[in-house]
Amino acid sequence: MALTKKQTQVLREFCLAYGASGYEKEISNLFKKYLVQYGYEIVYDHLGSIYGRKRCHQDHPLKVMVCAHSDEVALKVTNINEQGLIQFQETSIWSQILMGQRVTLINQNHEKFKGAICATPPHLLSAELKNQPVATKNMVADFGFLNRQDALNHHIRLGDVIIVDGSFEVLNENRILAKALDNRVGCALCVELLKTMSQIDLPYDLYIGLNVQEEVGLRGATTAAQMIRPDFAIVVDCSPANDLTSSKELGQLGKGLLVRVIDGNMIAFPQLIDYQRNLCKKYQIPYQYYLSNGGTDAGQIHRTYHGVLTLTSCICARNIHSNSSIMDSNDYQANLKFLKLVLKQFDEKLYQKWIKEGR
Repeated sequence: MALTKKQTQVLREFCLAYGASGYEKEISNLFKKYLVQYGYEIVYDHLGSIYGRKRCHQDHPLKVMVCAHSDEVALKVTNINEQGLIQFQETSIWSQILMGQRVTLINQNHEKFKGAICATPPHLLSAELKNQPVATKNMVADFGFLNRQDALNHHIRLGDVIIVDGSFEVLNENRILAKALDNRVGCALCVELLKTMSQIDLPYDLYIGLNVQEEVGLRGATTAAQMIRPDFAIVVDCSPANDLTSSKELGQLGKGLLVRVIDGNMIAFPQLIDYQRNLCKKYQIPYQYYLSNGGTDAGQIHRTYHGVLTLTSCICARNIHSNSSIMDSNDYQANLKFLKLVLKQFDEKLYQKWIKEGR
């Protein structure tokens, strides 16, 4: 099922916004707009993660945390040479996609400068070097500055952020091409949940929000979970597809949400996996099993305090950590349907059932 016009609009605005790790304010402000629109109480942690809180006004209610991460992979300025060219280091981005890319530099005054990544042209390289990947340390970004002083005069400093630009394209009715689908897909899904859950009386306190700095170590999830102290958490994320050469590998576009059994920092709760799978079967929601060497914010949230029942609800996309990620809208719709059902079903009885099954 294709995204609606409104769904496409929301996903587009999140994908095209800039939000590197540690500099997520543009994304947070977008999300804040929807928190205000749907009447949520706004809460922040001190790293910058933003949440909307909907209270049930019961004594000692359970707390449910639904989150995505707001940051995207990016580059950081490490040096400005005499020619005014910018050297950088990557934070989680795949360096092999960088050569020739158009980029945007954002300084501390939030001014934006367009440029491109370049290196020594092949005409000037030896035959041996032509056949080797260009190391990030040998790349520079050119923003048109005439020299080092010119760059400094434009308030360029070490630590400034560089984002690899990418357009937002609807490839056909079901496929979307964009930068930062990891994890602006999750941001858009959280916006949808804000709208749906604002109209429903719940038997628990609900927190829906965006964590900062996931790509550099799940940092926002750590502080947000300590602030909220949830009893149950759902992490919405976008994982790498593995379907370029085979339909048998795990992580296929268009095959549904991911039942993430194990990854680099969490072994899934068996009772939650059973619930996820059974709910998908009952309501005919397409799903697929998934394993990963990477991780999500669930890796930190599930070990907060005495432990938090935590479920991942992800989709996959091709070419994540690049500016040309591709997703399937059927997976988005499947995940949205699942998330709405979980939040409508969750209550004290279900929670106690899960606790008992884990002992």
